[in-house]
Amino acid sequence: MNFKDLQYSIGKFKADVHSQIAKNNPLQKQDTRALSLWISQERYDLASMRTVAYERSETVKALKNWIKEEMVEEKPENARDLEVIAQLFC
Repeated sequence: MNFKDLQYSIGKFKADVHSQIAKNNPLQKQDTRALSLWISQERYDLASMRTVAYERSETVKALKNWIKEEMVEEKPENARDLEVIAQLFC
């Protein structure tokens, strides 16, 4: 095998590898690219919503704990106001 044949074989192999990668990659196919991008966006949105939900639940827990502590320390009429606030926010 001479040098030109070796170069041709390497080039052909390289092209075959690239085409195989393109066949297996959904982002390279025009008919599945939009679907793949949509799925990626939905995954990102779901992760964002989970993060916000977790942060909100932690905030609610902290607010409930604070209200419980304040109700012990406050006068009975102020404690009722705190109960109303807790029902509205929690």
